Amino acid sequence: MNYVKTFILALPLSLILANSYSSVNVINDILPKIDVSHPYYGNNTYGPPKIDLFKTIEGSEILIYQARYGGDGEHTENIIKIFSLKGPSPQKVLERNLSDVEFVLKSGVLQSIIGNYIETLCDVCDGWEVSSPKDIFKIPLKIDASNFKVTVLMDDLEKKNLLAALKAQVEANINEQLAYGNRSYSEYANAVMERISELLR
Repeated sequence: MNYVKTFILALPLSLILANSYSSVNVINDILPKIDVSHPYYGNNTYGPPKIDLFKTIEGSEILIYQARYGGDGEHTENIIKIFSLKGPSPQKVLERNLSDVEFVLKSGVLQSIIGNYIETLCDVCDGWEVSSPKDIFKIPLKIDASNFKVTVLMDDLEKKNLLAALKAQVEANINEQLAYGNRSYSEYANAVMERISELLR
């Protein structure tokens, strides 16, 4: 197996192609046919998107679109959208918060995608990476390229320890925010905890 990290080439329309298989012409033909927008930010992205085209095990192709949506001072985690090009029109098969993305190839064929699901307990930070380290939670994931199944790369003890640290931090942050008179923070923090808990189940 070999790992391929994304690299960048210039593309028309201010897009970025991290070209791992082929052709700018193919991607430019596909892009108008797919919806890569965010429900809140539309197509506004923090930095240029990255686009990859890969062969799959079954011989078809998938297009992988990555972007951090929003602008400077308010932007999402890295969002990955996977489109299957099998059939008469492209179909989105997966959308996931996934950072530090790496592609695992064998003989030029995509086997899996690995990266980190990221959440922050900071509700006012410009981006997760400027949060306090104790407020950042990273969960390693693997996406199987044959069936797009998502697997958490943590054992039971690691999951248990992460959830315990998360719960303690949520409680500490809520108490701190209440001391400042901020009664709305608890809803945000509890939503983060629920998303992580659901992922680790």
